[in-house]
Amino acid sequence: MTEKYEKCLDRIAKSFDELVKVQKRELKILEDSHRLAVHNYELNVKAKAEAEELNKKIQAQVEAAEKEMAEWSQSNQKKST
Repeated sequence: MTEKYEKCLDRIAKSFDELVKVQKRELKILEDSHRLAVHNYELNVKAKAEAEELNKKIQAQVEAAEKEMAEWSQSNQKKST
């Protein structure tokens, strides 16, 4: 009877060992997923900042072009009169 219990306990111990291995793999996957999510977030923040900077430059160029067009239009009106 003792041998039967020992075999049962061995199977339980092996099952727990396998469970620990699986949980360690799952933990590694979660850690990798978290690391990738953080990296992705950092890239998105950087891309957003770069896009905002480019938008500011474009807006400045548009304003300068509009100002130049207004000045050109005024000078043409003066020449016409």
